[in-house]
Amino acid sequence: MAEAWRERRLVIGRDYDMGELVLRGFAEAEGVVIVAFDFESAGAEANRISTEIKALGTRARGHVHVIGPYLTRSRPYDKA
Repeated sequence: MAEAWRERRLVIGRDYDMGELVLRGFAEAEGVVIVAFDFESAGAEANRISTEIKALGTRARGHVHVIGPYLTRSRPYDKA
């Protein structure tokens, strides 16, 4: 996460703890995207993630987003 912060990249993963660390101020991130679904088709999964991140646009920064199979939840945080 530190490397992503230095390079101003989004952190994308399946671990909810990444989002918790950022929300509680224990880690820094440009933005966090948690993938909270598992499709059988890797292509369908990649398409869903890509489509959702594009739709978020600049709102992806400064927020923790949880992408589920049907909707995305977002919560802002104060960036350092």
